[in-house]
Amino acid sequence: MGRVRDAQQMVQLTSARTSVYFLQKYAVKSGAACRPLVQLLLSWRVDHTSAIDSAGLLYLPCSALDGLTPLHLLACCSPESAAAALRAETSDSFSRADLDAEVRAVYSQHLAAVADLLQQPEGSGGSSGGSSCGADDGGADVNARTRPHGESPLTYAAYGGAYEVAAMLLEAYADPNLPRFADDVRPLDLAVAFGRARLACLLIDHCAQVMPDAGLQDGADQRLLAPELAPEQLLLNAVSAPAAAAPHKARLVELLLQHGLEQGLGLEEVNERGETALHAAVAVGDAEVVKLLVDAGANLEATVQPREPLDRPVCHAATPLAAAAVFGKLDIMQILLDAGADPCSYINEHTGYDMVQNAANGGQFEAVVKLVEAGASWRLARGHPRVIGGSLWYVPEILSIQKPGLKVRLLRC
Repeated sequence: MGRVRDAQQMVQLTSARTSVYFLQKYAVKSGAACRPLVQLLLSWRVDHTSAIDSAGLLYLPCSALDGLTPLHLLACCSPESAAAALRAETSDSFSRADLDAEVRAVYSQHLAAVADLLQQPEGSGGSSGGSSCGADDGGADVNARTRPHGESPLTYAAYGGAYEVAAMLLEAYADPNLPRFADDVRPLDLAVAFGRARLACLLIDHCAQVMPDAGLQDGADQRLLAPELAPEQLLLNAVSAPAAAAPHKARLVELLLQHGLEQGLGLEEVNERGETALHAAVAVGDAEVVKLLVDAGANLEATVQPREPLDRPVCHAATPLAAAAVFGKLDIMQILLDAGADPCSYINEHTGYDMVQNAANGGQFEAVVKLVEAGASWRLARGHPRVIGGSLWYVPEILSIQKPGLKVRLLRC
C-alpha cells in the first residue's frame, strides 16, 4: 500500500506482522495509501483479491494474518489517522490550514485507491450484468474475512472510524451483518462502542441489524466477548458516546430505538455502574436523548445499583430525576416531571434524606424549587436532624444562608 517509506517503518511493519491487531494498529498509524503505487501494481495485473496465506512461509510464523487483503489495510485509515500520520512526518511550522489542506489531498488519494481496488479491472472479463458486488464483478472482495478472526474490511472500517471507506464498501454491497468468528462482534457493535455515531447510522441505514438473529452467538466463545461489545449494550454505548459523537448521537439513538425495540433491544439494560440508558443520558446532560428515551417508554423510576467503583459521583439507588436534581440539570428535570416522574420517590438509603434535601445539600437550589413546585415537600421527616457531621440538611436554613430571597415564601407555604 506504499506505506513503508524508510527502514524504520519496515522494522515496525515486521514487528506488526505477528498479530492482525498489531498490523491494524500499524496501518492506522502509518496513514493513507500511496495511490500511484497502487495503480502501478494494478497496471501490472497484480492480483488485488489476493490474501495472506502463511502456510509454508517461514518468514511469517503466525497465522493470525491469514486472509488479510489490501482492502482490509485500506479500510483501517480514517481522515483522523491520516492527519496523525502527517503530523508525525511534518514539522511544527506547518499551519493548521496547510495541514488540513494536505490531509484532504492525501485522503482523497486514499479513497481513490479504495475505488481502484473495488472497480473491475480492464480486460478482466468480469460479468457485465447482475449484481454489482465487488467480488462478483472482478473488484476486490468486500466480504473477504481474515482467519481465524473472521474480520471483514467493513469490520476494520468500523473499528478505525473510516466513514468514507465504509460508505464505499456498503455501496459495493458489503454485508453489514458479518460477525467475527470468535465472538460474533459485528461492525455495528464496534462502531457504537468506539463512538463512531455517524458510521453506526450509516450501517443501520444499509440494513445492519440492531440485534443479531436468535442463536447467532450460540457458537461464539463468550469468554472472548468484551462486555461493552455485547449487542445488549448498544443503546447504553450510544448514549454514553464521547463528545465527538454529539452531532449524530440523537439520530443514532433514534435509529436504535426505531429498529431495535422490535428486535429485542432492551431499554432497561444496565452498565457496570448499574445505570440504565436513561440514567446515562441524564449523567451526560443530553436532554434530546432523554426525551427520546422517555417517549420510547424508559422506566422513569429505575434506580442505580452500582456493581463497580464509580468513575463519577452519582447518588446510590438514584432515579433519573434524583440524579438530574442533584446535578442541577433543570431542562432534563422538566422533561422527566412532564412525563410523570415522581419527585417524592427517592430516599438516600445512607442518610435517609429525600430528593429535595439532597439537591439543597448539593447547592442545586433551582432544582429544589422545581421539585417543590412539582409537589415534593421541603420538610424533614420526623426524627431527622437538621445537621449531620457539620453538613446542613434543613432546606430553609440552607437557602437563607446561601441563597437569601430565592422563593423562600414558596418553601414556607
